[in-house]
Amino acid sequence: MIGTVLGSIRWVVVMALLALSGYTAGAMGNDVRMLIDISGSMKANDPDNLRVPAVELMTDLLPDGAKAGVWTFGQEVNMLVPYGTVNELWRKRARERIKQINSVGLYTNIGAVLDKASFDRNDPATDSERNLILLTDGMVDVSKEKAADAEARERILSQQLPELAGRGYRIHTIALSENSDRELMDTLAIDSGGLSSRASSAQDLTTLFLKALEQAEPVEEVPLKDNRFLIDSSVDEFTLLAFKSSPDDRVQLRSPSEAVIDRNQPGEGVRWYAAPGYELITIPQPYEGEWLLQSQERPDNRVTVVSDFKMEVSRLSPNAYVGEQLSLEVGFTESGQPLKDPALLELIALGIELRDGEGEIVSQARAAGSEFVNGIFKHRLPPLPDPGDYELIVLADGQTFKREQRQPLSVREPFLFRANLVTGQGPDRFDVEVVPRTQSIDRGATEVFARVIKPDGTKQLRGVITLDAEARRWSFPIEALVRGEYQINLKVSAVTQEGKPFEVTSPLTLSYPEATLLTAPVAEPGVEIASPEQPTDPEPAQVEELQAEPGLLDEAEKTAESDTDLPPEADTDIPATDSDTQTAEPAEPSSPEGQAEAEEAGQAEEPGEPEEESRLWLYIALALANLLVVVGLVFVYLKFIREPKPAPAPADEEGEDDRDSR
Repeated sequence: MIGTVLGSIRWVVVMALLALSGYTAGAMGNDVRMLIDISGSMKANDPDNLRVPAVELMTDLLPDGAKAGVWTFGQEVNMLVPYGTVNELWRKRARERIKQINSVGLYTNIGAVLDKASFDRNDPATDSERNLILLTDGMVDVSKEKAADAEARERILSQQLPELAGRGYRIHTIALSENSDRELMDTLAIDSGGLSSRASSAQDLTTLFLKALEQAEPVEEVPLKDNRFLIDSSVDEFTLLAFKSSPDDRVQLRSPSEAVIDRNQPGEGVRWYAAPGYELITIPQPYEGEWLLQSQERPDNRVTVVSDFKMEVSRLSPNAYVGEQLSLEVGFTESGQPLKDPALLELIALGIELRDGEGEIVSQARAAGSEFVNGIFKHRLPPLPDPGDYELIVLADGQTFKREQRQPLSVREPFLFRANLVTGQGPDRFDVEVVPRTQSIDRGATEVFARVIKPDGTKQLRGVITLDAEARRWSFPIEALVRGEYQINLKVSAVTQEGKPFEVTSPLTLSYPEATLLTAPVAEPGVEIASPEQPTDPEPAQVEELQAEPGLLDEAEKTAESDTDLPPEADTDIPATDSDTQTAEPAEPSSPEGQAEAEEAGQAEEPGEPEEESRLWLYIALALANLLVVVGLVFVYLKFIREPKPAPAPADEEGEDDRDSR
């Protein structure tokens, strides 16, 4: 049981740290800082203290020359493993001190540990990318007073996060319970370009640590299939990670020369570290050819390489949105110089796979070396599917060599829509919010509009809603509440960082005073309800139950739902009419460019005066009806009322008959 658990949680750590171990010390410049929660609640969420083996594996995988440190935090912050350059002495000290990780902290002071771990944030910028990996199971908790907790949380979001992100820190977050502040964890990661993960149990820790580190620095691997892997002449060193089901499992390597290597006879220069759940083997100047791992075959095992011949894959943002199409570039370098020789590139077969959290292939592409242009192969992934965790895998087969790279992706809806009921601060009101969930969005160029239909049928139009830069969201109030249902239609005219526009819509239906979500359309968002007596964010159970996210609309959906299009008008109340529910109101653009677009749209669709047009048709219909009435009356008069002309006298007819007979 314990062996299985250790293997599961270690996998996360290994994946990320293998990303770091594939580079030489001089060329790497990795900087990894681990921030570990030791609050008392960890006794329940991590009863077996699986944080210890997970962090221990991370320190084992960090390559020489990297910068690293470990901080623990509860009420206070402690630098458990001093920050410094990784070498064998640093690893030995780290292994000893990591065993001190416990669960005795009184509070969860996330802001304090971010401050301590970013001690060099005012130093001049360097080429090194600084990565903070934050593990916690709770919310910001610095005092018995909720106001103090809310203030500390707000300081993290409004002051610390913008500063750290602006100075190049990437925050990767791991939430270890349902009670963690998911919104805070996601925001820290999204706004700093990091990866946000949630562990359903402590057994997931290793996997999530590894994903965070894999995102921090994608590593070059060679494919491991059927426990076999190919080492080419350009490889200066490889590192093999082999997991074990139990500490007694035997791990051996057979080289191309048929020599058998194990931890008792590792050979000259071989570094072999054995732990209860895994063995880590580094072999410098390895033999060229096929190697065989003689151990239990496991999909978590990995082989990373150090080589002058490298596959260069463009770094993707770890946070993508549903429907986004990511662009990927792949090339090769030798001794730092791009490989452009067509004769060599034609020998390479390239494969690109996107796998979901279950390892199933979602999309794949194949390319030949002849498709490289100036040494670069460019590929545009198909639109990303449903929300979830994915892994992008790039494989290259050059006949005499093989390479592999992995990048984790977290796919979300681009925006979160929600409404909070605010009471006890004057008249009750709903605060409606639109929160961006990816760095791919150009927030300054994105516009949000809203239309609210009140219980009495009055319609309120909201113009371009201003972005609250400090809060990093768009919001507006619904005031003067009355009992009944409020229908809210939100429209986001979004622009990506690449300047590409797209739209997202979301209908919400709220009930007052119950503050409940009445409708939650399929693939469209729900609502999160919170009162000001609670913390800034609702309890996680409420978030899980009431919060939802929108789906992107394709062209067909937009056409089918055109009656919900929202115009950028100034705020106004309009009595509801039949035409209001069928015709979009005119748009008033907020910029010269928008004005031009509006004029073009007006020429094409003439949506500018829908109410006047509807009234004109009404008048025409009434006139036609009146005309029909007049025609009907004339017909009745002519047919039934007017006296007919007299018929010819019968006597004349008889006289004619008599004459004819004579």
